Amino acid sequence: MTFGDALERMKAGRKMTREGWVCRDVIYAKYTREGIRAYLVVQSIDCEPMPYTATDADIFADDWEAVP
Repeated sequence: MTFGDALERMKAGRKMTREGWVCRDVIYAKYTREGIRAYLVVQSIDCEPMPYTATDADIFADDWEAVP
């Protein structure tokens, strides 16, 4: 799946990852309050969530997949 498809799913509340990532980080959308001002968050195993900025490699990748 492309980044655009993954982004739409994240905006709808799904958690996503990339097949090519070794650590299987999870990316999801978070909203400041009541759907206003969304931003992406990355969370690794045993780490606190932090803001995420997609890289060029992530944006052009087509190996995005939903986390069950």
